[in-house]
Amino acid sequence: MSRKLCRKASLDLSVNSIVVMVIAFVVLGLILTFTRGIFSFGQGQLAQITNVVDLAEKPTSENPIVPRSFILSPGDTAGRKVSMGLYNTGQSKITGVSISFDKCIGNTAASNNKPTIKMIPTGDIEPSKSVGITALVVNNAGSGGLASGQYVCSLKTDKNVGTSPLVVQVSVTVE
Repeated sequence: MSRKLCRKASLDLSVNSIVVMVIAFVVLGLILTFTRGIFSFGQGQLAQITNVVDLAEKPTSENPIVPRSFILSPGDTAGRKVSMGLYNTGQSKITGVSISFDKCIGNTAASNNKPTIKMIPTGDIEPSKSVGITALVVNNAGSGGLASGQYVCSLKTDKNVGTSPLVVQVSVTVE
């Protein structure tokens, strides 16, 4: 009799172990799926480095930041995805450069308001080479963005490219 109970107990223990392992794998799968979903969502929200070949207009030494015109919407809090290019006009490698709007002048007068560019700083850019960047241009008119109209704005790098930051004039249409 005791031998029969021992076999039954052994079988129950084996079934319980299998059930616990199946539950553990299901929970592990759910955790991994949830984590991957969070990171893929964040990746979609961030700007990324792109291939310069994909740009419609290529950056050059005469035109180091492209594009030269932007069309934005007033009150655009989500931002508009824009492919940009940056050319290193300096004699040395630059690392971690970001681009931002510096000043904007409209039909009536200069404006302290300006759109913002959300981007990941570039990696290394060798002299006389260029890099493509995908960025979000946000124009929240309620908190520092531009109202409807035509503007000429300055785009500026946050680090020196050569001896000083790059500054280029661009056309911005807010409609």
